[in-house]
This record gives sequence, structure tokens and C-alpha cells, in this order.
Amino acid sequence: MVEQLAVGKAAADLVQDQDFLAALFDGLEIEVQRLIFGLPFDAFQPVQLGLAPAGLLGLDAGFVFADIFFPFVDVLLLLLIGFFQGFLLLGSDGWELAPVDICFPVLHGKHGEDGTIQSLLEFLGIPFVGSPASVCHRAWNKDALHSSLAKYRDLTGEEGCASWPQGVYLARDAFKGMGAATALDMVADRVIGGYPVCVKPAHGGSALGIHKVESQEELGEAVLDALSYDEAVNIEQWVDGVELSVSILGTGWDAHALPPVEIVAREGFYDATARMADDTVEFFCPVRDESLSPNAADAQAIRAEIERAALEVYRAYSVRDLGRVDLIWDGGAARCFEVDVSPGMTERSLFPMACAAAGLSLPAVLDSLVNEAYARGACF
Repeated sequence: MVEQLAVGKAAADLVQDQDFLAALFDGLEIEVQRLIFGLPFDAFQPVQLGLAPAGLLGLDAGFVFADIFFPFVDVLLLLLIGFFQGFLLLGSDGWELAPVDICFPVLHGKHGEDGTIQSLLEFLGIPFVGSPASVCHRAWNKDALHSSLAKYRDLTGEEGCASWPQGVYLARDAFKGMGAATALDMVADRVIGGYPVCVKPAHGGSALGIHKVESQEELGEAVLDALSYDEAVNIEQWVDGVELSVSILGTGWDAHALPPVEIVAREGFYDATARMADDTVEFFCPVRDESLSPNAADAQAIRAEIERAALEVYRAYSVRDLGRVDLIWDGGAARCFEVDVSPGMTERSLFPMACAAAGLSLPAVLDSLVNEAYARGACF
């Protein structure tokens, strides 16, 4: 096992016969930091970089990394250093440079998943695990699903099996300043099937701002809450059925689906509150046959269709290395909602569950991803 770097250790003193892996995570991903640093990397010396939305984030045994979100100026100072790639770290002796040869972003939410950090790494020429910035930016927009699938089917000539809930997109300015708020009674006509509908931010993750709206009287408040998280909302069909998450490994036609995780909320649906609590949801991996069909053979055929639909979405977005597609099996079709380009890696996260069900060692999977990204280099 490689030795962790100590606070304030100068870049000149680092072991020079190894390449340096930077693991980028936020304050909620301490479990991930411990996982990354427990990996038996043979060729890489890990450097842990914690990102904080304000101020500095102190780690138990490692560097303290300055905030790169507000503003970016600290990282942009790297451009003045010449062709030495790395990150500026604030150690006990002041600012130092930690060289970085490969990066593993394990970040969630805005900046971590919307292509921001990926665009910075591309600009600096640092190879990294995961999808390019352009893919992350498109996947961050939930309203892009239907157009991405349509374009993919035009290119491949395939009919496809993935479906999606029909709905409408509404920008904040249209709602608040252009009269759309006075026309919400049109939603029942614009969304096939009418109420209930799903209201959610057009961008984002972790089910923040998502509402099941049963009537027009509830709609305005739900839209306002969703707009508190984003500049636009999607109002779409509410889909009942078996909620599933399909993790995927690989790129393009080499990508393969891991066993689907079945998600059963004890009350309501799998919203942001349920995702944060330990006793509000049950997970089954792989999905139970009886949840899909009383006939075992039919259940296996349905599971295969679910995995094909998830792979279609994954490839339509050109996701690279790893990802996760969230969907609901409504009894007749896989209704896909979004693709996650940066799956969670904690013990409650769905990606590690799927790896375990597939008989894969999570450390071995992550080690393979790092080595593949390093071999690929900074080509985007």
C-alpha cells in the first residue's frame, strides 16, 4: 500500500519514480477519500485534494487544498508555472506545487458533474477518469435526454428500446417575468395524461427540488421550489413502477451493464430525504424477478431489456469509463430519467452495490479505471 503524503511536504521531496494520482472529492466524500487511499496502486502515488465551496477543507492526514470554485484564480496560477502540471496546495510552509499525472474526480453536484472541473483538467492537459467536459455538460441537463436519444438513433439507424417521460421545459424568466406563471392551468393539456406530474429542476442531482404534484393547486409552489435550485424546471409525466438504477462500466460498444439495483422507498418516493437517511429505503441488487414479472423467464427478458435501454442512453451521451442510468420499469417500457456521469462511491451508493452483485472488487474496478485513463492520456 502506498504511503500518504504528509502536510507541507515539498514537491521536490516527492518520490520521483512514481506518477501522481490526484483524488478530487468534497467534504461529503470522506469515505471515498479513504477508499481511494486504501487502493493498492503499484504505479501511482496518491495526492488527496479536498474541495470546499468556501474556505479551506482540512483533512486528517494530507494536504489542505484551497477553494478552487470561488474563485478559480488559485488553480489558474498553474499556468504561470510553465509545463509542470499539478495543483497548488497550502501546506505548513505556504503554497507548494503537487505534481499530478492523472486525476480521479469523485465530486457531486454543480462543478463536479456539470463539466466545470473536467473542463479545467482538459485545459491543463491532465488526464482524468470519467467523461469529457462536453459530455458532462450535456448530461447535467435532464431536458437533453430525448434529443440525445433521437440523434443517436438517427446516427445508428437503431429503433432503440429506451423511453422517457414526456413533458415541458420552463425557464425561470418565462415563469416569473413573461407570464408563464399565469398559464399553469395549461399543464394538464401539455403533459400527456395530466396529473399527477413530476416537477424537478432541469439541471442537478440527488433528487433535490423534485415534487410529485397531484393537482393544479399544488403546481405553483412546486415550480417555485424547483426554481430555487435551478434556472429552469421540467414538468413531466409522473411514472409509477419499479425504480431502478443501472451502473455501467466501459466506453462505447465496449460498455457493459452491471446488475440493476432495485430501489424501494418505504414511504413516498426516492427523494433527497430518502437518499440521506438509512431507514427510509431498501435496495435489492440485482432487481428481484418478482418485481418485474411473476414468470421467471419473463422477468429475465425484462431485465435484459432494462439493461439494453440503459446502455442505449449511456452510449447516446457518449459517457466514458463509468456512469449510472436511472429509470423506472412501468410494466411495458424502461422509462429513463437521467444519466449520472459521476456515480457515488460510498457504502450506501448504488455503483458499489452493483459491482458487488457482479462479483467485482470495487478497489480492482477503480484501479483499472485509473490505469486505463492514464494510458489514454490527455486526449479529449
